[in-house]
Amino acid sequence: MTSHVLLLDDDELVLRTHCALFQALGVSCSKALSWREALAALESDVTPQIVVTDLNMPGVDGFTVLQMLREMDGVPELKIYAISGATDAHTQQRVADAGFDGFLSKPLRIDIVRTLIRENSPAVDQAAG
Repeated sequence: MTSHVLLLDDDELVLRTHCALFQALGVSCSKALSWREALAALESDVTPQIVVTDLNMPGVDGFTVLQMLREMDGVPELKIYAISGATDAHTQQRVADAGFDGFLSKPLRIDIVRTLIRENSPAVDQAAG
């Protein structure tokens, strides 16, 4: 079974770049520029195992995305990671307190993506080796 990740960010260039990193390691991805697009992706035939959401977005921010995903019926247990360019201790503590599965800093690096895949998808780990 191929792993799939849903990326949520209000910056199209960031989405394309981060998606390319996952794809380079054999993981398919869906991109969403907004919560509405993320919902549509979640309702599609391809269910992600991992969601990576930007914290600072207009409208619905990453903390709200986390809360709404955790409250949704019919959504499998997802690993939800926050990503942000703000890497200060206060932001990281807020992420931990909110209940995210982890924190990623921008720009995302291939070694971090590889680790994320290994921690969450043993089948992909062998292919990405």
